[in-house]
Amino acid sequence: MMILNNEEDSMERYLPLISRASLEEYEPELLTYRRYLHAHPELSFQEFKTAQYIVDKMGQLEHAEIIRPVGTSVLVKFATGKPGPKIGLRADMDALAITEKHDDISFKSKNDGVMHACGHDGHTAILMAACCYFDERF
Repeated sequence: MMILNNEEDSMERYLPLISRASLEEYEPELLTYRRYLHAHPELSFQEFKTAQYIVDKMGQLEHAEIIRPVGTSVLVKFATGKPGPKIGLRADMDALAITEKHDDISFKSKNDGVMHACGHDGHTAILMAACCYFDERF
């Protein structure tokens, strides 16, 4: 989700600011985050360890303010103090009550009967990597 300040703002205006090369530098973090999250899934409203993992990782960022509205959610806020558009990005982080059958991957679910089968681990990892990107560009 992107929140634009006025009708003249558009996503196309900001795309040139982000190059593919600058995003690729975060691939190692993205893979680490995604594999950890995939291996440690939690059901909806039970994501206490997942939320703490995000807090631990994002708490290392220099410009990030970590806010915990409730125990199973995390808000990472970057306050630049600058005028202009603000963005809001969100991701779900809950898993499903499904047994993972992939025995051939090192990051298989460690929680019996629970797995990330719909991509929330990937969505959360992408947002975590995006936070790293934004933090380094303040």
